[in-house]
Amino acid sequence: MKPISKNIFRAYDIRGKYPQEVSPDFAYRLGYFFSDFLKAANISKKKNLRILVDADLRKSSELLKEKLIEGLSQNKNIILDLGQSTTPMFYFGIKKTKADFGIMVTASHLPQDHNGFKIFDKDITAIGGEKIGKFVKLFEKKIGCLTPRPRMVKIDLLDEYINFLIKYFNFKAEDRKSLKGIKIAVNDQFGIATPIFKKLLPKLNLPIKLFYEKSDIKFHKIVKNSFDLGVYFDADGDRVVFVNKQGEIISSDVIGPILAQYFAQLNKKAKIVIDETTTKLVGELVEEYGGKVVYSKIGHAYFKVKMAEVKAVFGLEKSGHYYFKDFYFADSGVFTFLAFLKAFIFYGGSLDNLQNDFKKYAIAPEMNFKIKDYRKMENVLKNKFRKEAKRISSFNGLTMDFNDWRFNIRPSNTEPILRFNMEAVDGKILKEKVLLVKKILNK
Repeated sequence: MKPISKNIFRAYDIRGKYPQEVSPDFAYRLGYFFSDFLKAANISKKKNLRILVDADLRKSSELLKEKLIEGLSQNKNIILDLGQSTTPMFYFGIKKTKADFGIMVTASHLPQDHNGFKIFDKDITAIGGEKIGKFVKLFEKKIGCLTPRPRMVKIDLLDEYINFLIKYFNFKAEDRKSLKGIKIAVNDQFGIATPIFKKLLPKLNLPIKLFYEKSDIKFHKIVKNSFDLGVYFDADGDRVVFVNKQGEIISSDVIGPILAQYFAQLNKKAKIVIDETTTKLVGELVEEYGGKVVYSKIGHAYFKVKMAEVKAVFGLEKSGHYYFKDFYFADSGVFTFLAFLKAFIFYGGSLDNLQNDFKKYAIAPEMNFKIKDYRKMENVLKNKFRKEAKRISSFNGLTMDFNDWRFNIRPSNTEPILRFNMEAVDGKILKEKVLLVKKILNK
């Protein structure tokens, strides 16, 4: 057989080009040797596992899922096939079916010529690709005699998932009255959430119109011309983007503080999980209402673990991932959207005013740089700014805080680049300091 590319084993999951790196043969091997891997990695020695499988809507996903199921079935596992759904509905499925593990075929936001696998245990804790990659030789072993073992059950959890969302958010008559006159557009450009929205929206009975516009730019124009708020999601539904009536993206540096304060106000001594790129405003707001922020490394694999560890009510990442205690400490685009509507109702007023109320610092968009030697660059920046810095942290990359500005650099977990974030007390200082640090990063 062709050797398995080690490049596909990422920090959080498995991803690579299809079919060059992530092939039907690899999918079969992943399933066939999955139980052996669990034993070798001291994750589980249980036999006859209940494993939930699922897939996104990529053209290659269905074949990869079929091969994965074929492999898994060779080891007397009980396979539960959820079909095709969003990653958050997949999380719901793991809990609802009491599965021991879940494997979803998806490459998240990567292009259509990529695919991969997200793997979780019963607590929706990710089994990272890096961990699996340590046992790559196991998956390259010779496959023995094959015996058909049809132990697969197709399941449909759509109605239960919809009812869960309706019951949890419980929009009442006064909520609908608060949203009267607010026109909301939801775009399902990838189609993966269409079955969910077709059943969810009529039951919500809110002023929401569903679109299937493939172009983000065109959807922004639709919102600008006719709506007060627009919402769309990534390819597997765990990340969400908000658009205002000017047709502009509402930064996660605004959405995050809105939701963080909302949950801090509703929950006494709330713990909110953030990372080093999160705006300082979140910590200030949470502490104002008696809560506490807890830092996590960036990435869903780390956030879910930290959320559960400290029993946080809410967590947020700059990338548009938002995590909820009441959703298994996991991230969900739809859950975030509905939570935002609840927060808007709670605060009242207009959407424009709400945005402006949660803008305090000047924040630069995240920038990416190709750096050959990250550690060398980290030391260069430390030496340059050490005397001025009020706080230096190497918890997640390098973070340096000063009197009126702060920055974070870190190597990406999914791409061979360095990510750079900065905020300052005003736009003038931000512009000045961005140019200063960029000059160093570009050397």
